Amino acid sequence: MSLTIHCVTQDIEFAAVLDELLSGTTLGASIVVHPADQRRRQLPEPQEAGDSALLLLDADCLGQQAFELLEANNEIAALIVGAAGTESLLCEAHNRSGCEFMLKDAEQRYLQLLPCMIRKLLLQRDRYETTSDMLRSSEKRYEDLIQAIPDIVYKIDPSGRFTFVNDAVRQLGYTPRELIGTHFSSLLHTEDVPRVSRSQVLPAMRGSITGPSSAPGLFDERRAGDRCTHGLEVRVRRKNGASAPNMIASVTAYGEIAAAGHYRTEIQQRFFTGTVGIIRDVTQRKRSQQMLHELSLAIEQSKTAVCIARADGRIDYANPYFLRMNGHRPEDVLGQNLLDLLSEYLQEESAAEVLEAIQSGAVWEGDSIVWRRDGESYWSWIKIYPVHDVDAEVQSYILFLEDITDRKQSEAWLRQNLQDKDRSLQELQQQMNGNLQLISGLLAVQQDHTIEPQALRELNRSAIRVIALETAYEQALAGANWNRIDLRGYLSTVMPQLARRYGVDPVTLSVEFQFDSLELALDRAITLGMIIAEILGYALDECDIRYLSVSHQDQHARNSLTIRHGGSDIFGSAAEQPSAGGETDDSRSMLLRIVEFLALRVDGSFTHDEQDGARYNIEYRE
Repeated sequence: MSLTIHCVTQDIEFAAVLDELLSGTTLGASIVVHPADQRRRQLPEPQEAGDSALLLLDADCLGQQAFELLEANNEIAALIVGAAGTESLLCEAHNRSGCEFMLKDAEQRYLQLLPCMIRKLLLQRDRYETTSDMLRSSEKRYEDLIQAIPDIVYKIDPSGRFTFVNDAVRQLGYTPRELIGTHFSSLLHTEDVPRVSRSQVLPAMRGSITGPSSAPGLFDERRAGDRCTHGLEVRVRRKNGASAPNMIASVTAYGEIAAAGHYRTEIQQRFFTGTVGIIRDVTQRKRSQQMLHELSLAIEQSKTAVCIARADGRIDYANPYFLRMNGHRPEDVLGQNLLDLLSEYLQEESAAEVLEAIQSGAVWEGDSIVWRRDGESYWSWIKIYPVHDVDAEVQSYILFLEDITDRKQSEAWLRQNLQDKDRSLQELQQQMNGNLQLISGLLAVQQDHTIEPQALRELNRSAIRVIALETAYEQALAGANWNRIDLRGYLSTVMPQLARRYGVDPVTLSVEFQFDSLELALDRAITLGMIIAEILGYALDECDIRYLSVSHQDQHARNSLTIRHGGSDIFGSAAEQPSAGGETDDSRSMLLRIVEFLALRVDGSFTHDEQDGARYNIEYRE
């Protein structure tokens, strides 16, 4: 580390004395003498790190020209010396540049103090440089912090133009460079500028006293302390072409006042340098606030009672309908314990279930009788819903109540009405069965007094049709759904009865069902049963058939029921001659017309053929 003293003087003797003086000290300084006529030249800076330089000016030689040299070399520590008569020059040089000065005396005693003054200057310079390094480091950290903040930090000059904007402004589509030098109004929504601009707000308020609480919010703020702008909300425009919508922002701004550094008659001289502020995006918060406001209005106007309690059970909120429905005043509910309130007004068993659900942090939902404050009761739907935080801890409980008394009464009326209708229907079906049995009995009486064979056959078939109807209604009454019956179970019950009517032992009759249980509408099952009864009756009575198979297929929109036996087709060409039992072609034609008529009743069709025996097929729509 070396020290170079640049001595600017015309006094060669002064330079020589100075060199001799410093050579006997520990400063280790080298002196470079510069003639006064070269004073305008800027002195060279140290070549190596750690080296230092000092400027020593002889005011006797330089006079007013010393100021130019101090200004040209303002980064170097400076000392100016002068004889008596230069005091004003020395003081002015000190005031302008902050340099140190010494006054020469006739006995040259100042030279003895010169090394101490040089050491002082070097020490001050070291401290200054250390402080400057710390300040630069601090400023760098401050700048890095400002750039890392997600909020927009800005500074505007007294005219309202941006002098600094951090990188957070890029979220609006701008770069900081684009905004520097532009007026702050270019960043705001046009309609918001008049209410936040100092030049437009303050003239309208001239003469009024606001105080800190009512002070107007300004984007180009000049006040500091309690009256500065806080929480000013403005709409910030994004750059043209940016895809996101405008931002709603909250602005905090402070006026920056700088002191001039000197005082006159105890009055501080101050001047305004600009405004610093922070713009925070509150768009989502505003949307959330709007949503909360709308939800709050919805709850306030809701016909469902709502009550909110803390985790310890203390009630914080009850909507107006909750108070009206239960006959409470706000002071009767707010601050009270929710469990105590429910235990007092709910059924005992419901209150116990609610308590258990709350203790386990579970949702509880159910119907219960609730007693109002005046002692009246009503049916209520109740739901207790726990609200959990991110750690799955219960933060609060929300209680919903809805008066369902009318619904309960309607349900009770409907149940009673359905029971009455069921009884009436059962009675009607019983009467129908009784009437069918009566008709069957009348047919039996008529058969007993009829001699002609063909008439007996027709009466027997009419009786069989009645039996098919009667059996179907009995099956419907015995089932869970009176309007639907199982086709297989129905046919299994009807066929033995048909065999007996035709004098055939049911044991000798074999019917193979090639399908499982099949539930059909009552009218469909009756119609299909009657078709099978017609065909089976003829096969038993006229063709002596004892084995049949019945199959069913589901073919999308249409179904198919098929009956097979090993004999000839009773409706085929082979059956055109009268049968052994005396059945005529007219009776067969009538039977075919009856079967086709019944098939039409189920929106179906009837076909018959001889493939491996006789086959009868009914296609119908279910």
